[in-house]
Amino acid sequence: MMEVMGDMTTAVGLYVHVPFCSRICHYCDFACYSGQEAQIARYLEAVEREARGYPAGLRVRTLYLGGGTPSVLSANQLERLVSSLRSHFDLSCLEEATLELNPRTGGRSLWEQALALGFDRFSVGVQSFDLEVLRRLGRDHDVDDILRTVGDLRRAAVPALSLDLMYGLPGQTLDLWDSTIDRALALNPEHLSVYGLILEERTAFGRWHREGRLPLPGEEAELAMGDHVVARLTEAGYERYELGSFARPGFRARHNGLYWTLDPYVGLGPGAHSFWQGRRYENPRGLGEYFQDPVPRFASGESLTERQFMEEFAFLGLRRTLEGLEKEPFRLRTGLALEDAFPGVVERLVEADLVRADEERVVLTPRGCWLSNEVFEAFLA
Repeated sequence: MMEVMGDMTTAVGLYVHVPFCSRICHYCDFACYSGQEAQIARYLEAVEREARGYPAGLRVRTLYLGGGTPSVLSANQLERLVSSLRSHFDLSCLEEATLELNPRTGGRSLWEQALALGFDRFSVGVQSFDLEVLRRLGRDHDVDDILRTVGDLRRAAVPALSLDLMYGLPGQTLDLWDSTIDRALALNPEHLSVYGLILEERTAFGRWHREGRLPLPGEEAELAMGDHVVARLTEAGYERYELGSFARPGFRARHNGLYWTLDPYVGLGPGAHSFWQGRRYENPRGLGEYFQDPVPRFASGESLTERQFMEEFAFLGLRRTLEGLEKEPFRLRTGLALEDAFPGVVERLVEADLVRADEERVVLTPRGCWLSNEVFEAFLA
């Protein structure tokens, strides 16, 4: 019998989507809108209303403000948002609170307010330290903005700094990528999130790629960039604990870890996703539609079947590159041994050198990390 994590007493991860940006990047497929800052007050009211759609006092383990660009909020607006969350949810036992930010937004007053409100993890959307690459991405910041923002955060004594980096980008070479890694390591972040470019259909990059107007490095070059960053960060003392996540010991991102173990999380704001009480559901992406009826879409959500739960628990767990898919938690959560739920699957993946397995866990091999989608598909009916 599948164990559903997410009854009224189970603590959840809380994600709040802040959909405002000064500019929409060419690769971005999130629910983000530029030139809409005049709607922030209405947005804050809507999030307060949506929060009240959940049981009062619902305990929250982790808080994550993502976007979009949460750092477009003023210090007063951030205080109002967090205060409204505290007035409805129980945030007294928070394990982690993360604020996403982009260079050229925010500033000293916002960082000080965020620290006073309990944020202990600050994630900076750097992407690259090469100005031409940043321009091709449609980013609105430059290298000086990055250095100034990180310097301000360090002077504010933020407990943990995370940097986002991207590779496989238009016009990017292995040498340029290596230079970006050098610049990132020089800032000594506690955490790095590293992503290969994914071409989404609705984005400018997706359209330009279909039209043959996007000069990408190519598959071999992208794989070389991926191998290179893993080697560089490992040598620098970071542990790769998830496919795209690297941390110094003690600085793993706890909120994102909830996604890989199918623990419950609640999402507020336009386009936000939730997995609560065994149901998966999402909010409308458009500001107008969200403002019109900001309530949890729980009733229309999809209830995972026992088979779907087993499949997702398996392939999401494999994203964790150290713990991997743990067999005993799988048995406790699903009521079946992994070998009985997926007869022969692990053995075939071991033979293909895509995973290694022992009595306790199944973990991706280095080859399996780069062919992870092939591994995940093996667990799908």
